[in-house]
Amino acid sequence: MIKRVAYSNLDREALANTPVDQATQIDDHFDYSKVVVRKPWGYEYLIYQNELVAVWILYIKKGYQTSVHCHPNKKTSLIVLSGEAICSSLQENIKRVAGEGLLIDKATFHQTTSVSEEGIFVMEIETPVNKRDLVRLRDKYGRQGKGYETIKEMSINIQNYNYISLIEPSIYYNTKKKFGSCSISLATFKNYQDFKDNFKLEGWDAVSILKGRLLDDAGNPILDVGDTIDIHETKQYPNIHIDGELEVIIIKKRDTMIKLSDYIISFFEKKNVHDLFVSPGSTNIHLIDSVGKNTHVRHVCMQTEQAVTLAAEAHAKLTNKPAVAILAAGVSGTNSITGVADAWVDSTPLVIVSGQSDHGKEGKEGKETAASGPRKALRQLGIQELNIIDLVQPITKYAISIRDPNTIHYHLEKALHLATTGRHGPVWIDIPLDLLGMNVDEDDLLSYNQEQVHHENSIIEKKINEINETKDVNSSDLSLSIAKTISLVQQAKRPVLLLGNGVRLAGAEQEALQLASMLSIPVLTSRRGADLLPDSHPFFFGRPGAYGQRSANFIIQNADVLLVIGSRLSLPQIGRNYKTFARKSKLILVDIDPAELEKKTVMPFLPVRCDAKQFVTALLAAQKTYTPPLVSEWIQRCISWQAQFSNEFDQRRNASAASPGFAGTSADTVDTYSLMKVLSNELQPEDIITIDGGSPLVFAMQSFAFKQHQRLLSATGLENPAFAIPAAIGACIGSNGRNIICICEDHGFQKHLPELETIASYKLPVKIIIINSKGPSYIRRSQKEYFGGRYVASDATTMANVDISKIGEAYGIPTFSIAMNEELSQGIQKLLTMLGPCICNVIVNKDQEIIPRMQFTVKPDGKWVAKPLEDMYPYLEREKLREHMLIDVLDED
Repeated sequence: MIKRVAYSNLDREALANTPVDQATQIDDHFDYSKVVVRKPWGYEYLIYQNELVAVWILYIKKGYQTSVHCHPNKKTSLIVLSGEAICSSLQENIKRVAGEGLLIDKATFHQTTSVSEEGIFVMEIETPVNKRDLVRLRDKYGRQGKGYETIKEMSINIQNYNYISLIEPSIYYNTKKKFGSCSISLATFKNYQDFKDNFKLEGWDAVSILKGRLLDDAGNPILDVGDTIDIHETKQYPNIHIDGELEVIIIKKRDTMIKLSDYIISFFEKKNVHDLFVSPGSTNIHLIDSVGKNTHVRHVCMQTEQAVTLAAEAHAKLTNKPAVAILAAGVSGTNSITGVADAWVDSTPLVIVSGQSDHGKEGKEGKETAASGPRKALRQLGIQELNIIDLVQPITKYAISIRDPNTIHYHLEKALHLATTGRHGPVWIDIPLDLLGMNVDEDDLLSYNQEQVHHENSIIEKKINEINETKDVNSSDLSLSIAKTISLVQQAKRPVLLLGNGVRLAGAEQEALQLASMLSIPVLTSRRGADLLPDSHPFFFGRPGAYGQRSANFIIQNADVLLVIGSRLSLPQIGRNYKTFARKSKLILVDIDPAELEKKTVMPFLPVRCDAKQFVTALLAAQKTYTPPLVSEWIQRCISWQAQFSNEFDQRRNASAASPGFAGTSADTVDTYSLMKVLSNELQPEDIITIDGGSPLVFAMQSFAFKQHQRLLSATGLENPAFAIPAAIGACIGSNGRNIICICEDHGFQKHLPELETIASYKLPVKIIIINSKGPSYIRRSQKEYFGGRYVASDATTMANVDISKIGEAYGIPTFSIAMNEELSQGIQKLLTMLGPCICNVIVNKDQEIIPRMQFTVKPDGKWVAKPLEDMYPYLEREKLREHMLIDVLDED
């Protein structure tokens, strides 16, 4: 409903008594197109202008209001587009909701207040055109008596706002904009019959005149330029005609028609996914534009597609919520696959939405395609076209190419559901360019029935379970599993609890801490679960694994009952000689994925297919039936191992100072163990760290001491050696701009140099620590030990001749180096206190040893045989090893 607010005596008196500087009223003919005017209550921008009228969009934050002002020479139409407003004159307060408005006479004072939680959008139509025709009577922000804002309050960075322009209506997608359920459209009509026919077809609610007039049969104006009227009011005039060409803005209170790309971005917004990682291309340009128009989401434009998915992956790992990456077709998809594969192996909820070549060029005639198999003839038809779905299907939980636009809601809901339920993982939705630009009716979109899909998935899982002979856990099965677990742990002499990242994925971090205290037995963590417990926890005893801590390996190998929750017991965790892992223990393995319970490398005594939180919560609920086992002697043994083997590298270095065979440190290099210890001391609780796979992760697992609530983000499944930099960007966005400590090796740093531009452009406070080992030390170490020191290709990736300070300078990022252990504390403190991004180049011994570590025995026939976890290099004398093992020691062969 459009209500007229008439000029009154109160307005006349108020204007007469208000001092006005006439210099502020003179039209300066400033070009307001392509700028946003920042206001203390929000912002506004020009959406359309001709010689007679100007149309502005205002965004007013909740609880804020405009000044009480008037336009002495302009009439104004004010239409609320979203939310609820209180529009006030000097005589009354008028509530307005979306699709309703006011027609305000010249020189009439008015004020608009936002009362909606999300703020409001308002359209303001003014005629004649003079933005400086403004008198402020009262203002909460101290602007009374002042003129319109100056250029200091204007921003040319329009992509940070819900900006759209109708100034070039010849471009078809510049003719309509939605605000919530309300829409405005620009239209031109040559005669009234066209106007009337379109009204009947589209169901308009109100119309504002931008050019031309509507006249009655006597030639009297019904609507003039700048007027707004409820469309039903035109029905009272039997014979209407148009005076010249008619240009109008049409308002619909509830417009269910929406551009497909706008719907997709709105869908994610409603699912509380507000950060989008994007790489623009010709086939996703509609999506990119829709991102820019939605003020409730923010986007990060990365330099490479691989970085897009890696950053999104890290965002999801940090927040434990789905992250969204928007890609284009062709190489955009293929370049991104590393991050998708990371997410697949590491169980990360990642949603990929990609643009594709035009629907018509594919020739699929409206059918969805999912992993249809390789094409038998034509390999490519459309520009950049590639069947990305068949490529990513093996590493996604769901991959679909949309052919029917009305199925978009179904597939978005299904993909998001699958990404975040069961064992988490990535999903991929591919959408042709022409479909992305289509308008769809939200009322016609196919709905998604989770119960039906759950039923379909249950049938599939039942068949898998029949093959694997593994039953899903119902309430009675879970109760039985809990009772068996309690019984086994209570009777154990050397019980151990191993926690993995599945605990975090299930949202059971706090419950896991409670469980550790309840069980009162030694607790170990996996690599991805390394940050679940602080090192200071009274029952925490380390991180076992092939490159883990010797003390933790002694503990897990000597266990007689091993309860594993949320760890898939990968080979780096249990060692390549998997048959010797915890060989005398009764393994209770809790995992949500039946395939993990049935793989050949584990033989659980009690397999439990269950969500980690469901299991831990049930175990905590049975606390009254649990009596901690009498394991004080076992605890003391664990404490003794931890004390004896906590600084093996330092012990080895000191004992071998004169030995030419030990790669410790030289006077002009840093040893990485010392770096990790200094970082442990200097970093604060709740700090966030991203780290490359390979040597950096190994050094961290062996010597970094975690504090309460610190986070370590890695890509351990693929041991990604170039994860840390894009991950730091994703983590910084996901943490709303907190400092991120990024630990990478020099060759991993080189692989993502373009993303320094992203870090610098967004001014992200990422503290990059480069472990400069002159190339991939992980590979060189293996070449030295098993291939006669032939460093094939590993020296080709060295940064020996690269001046890292100049790299930092090129991107405007402060850079400095640390070359000696004595400089570490001061250097790391400097790094952590610097504002904004910075780079610290830590020069380490390129041949530094990892102590301890697993090694292989190479047989005469060339076969490599891995050692058991307890038998780490530097090797203990067999008699010493037997003293540490409470079970049989295996023969050296």
